[in-house]
Amino acid sequence: MTSDLCPVFFVHAKDDKAVPIENSYVMIKALDKAHVKNKLLTYEEGGHGFGLINKTSSVAWLDSFVDWVNHL
Repeated sequence: MTSDLCPVFFVHAKDDKAVPIENSYVMIKALDKAHVKNKLLTYEEGGHGFGLINKTSSVAWLDSFVDWVNHL
């Protein structure tokens, strides 16, 4: 992995049974090590594949993503 990668934004629910949240933590650590800008937004609940709206939270990940992109 090199710093030539584009910035990365992850959204992950901690109760995802298909993909463990630890996978995102490992990836974020690797991106940090390679000096790639990144952001991980986590939800306590939401499972896997909740789409644009996580019905378990009032935090809209798309709004967080747009805000993050605007501040790159």
